[in-house]
Amino acid sequence: MSVGAFLGALLAFTRRVLFWLLGGLSGTTWTDLILPMLALFLGIGYLLLQTRSLNALLVGEETARTLGTDTDRFRKQLFLVTSLLTGVIVAVSGVIGFVGLMIPHSVRFLVGSDHRRVLPVSLLLGGNFLNLGRCPSTYYCCSRGIAHWYY
Repeated sequence: MSVGAFLGALLAFTRRVLFWLLGGLSGTTWTDLILPMLALFLGIGYLLLQTRSLNALLVGEETARTLGTDTDRFRKQLFLVTSLLTGVIVAVSGVIGFVGLMIPHSVRFLVGSDHRRVLPVSLLLGGNFLNLGRCPSTYYCCSRGIAHWYY
């Protein structure tokens, strides 16, 4: 009996891990999104306030220093903010959140490299891209998405 209980718990855990690895938004409720929305607003707000320093770093570290940016301190802050943003998003949605890593690079081709335009357009296109990818999977596989299709 204890072996059956152990294997049942292991199977339930394996399903949860598989669901997280595949990623998805189907099991997410509005209360689950409070922390990610707060982190997103604070992180994006910080990044939007730092567009001048971000643009200065595009030209080079030495030039950014001459323009008044403390590059070492700013890089540490930037690493911390982007790591926290990525961690919160991936914790909620699974590895599907990493899809957003390619959107800013694509946006640079559309709007240039000025962060005052790249950040807002990346937010809009990233959300739309995620929904465009989710719609076919929901339509063709099942109403709850691909992760639920496996079991």
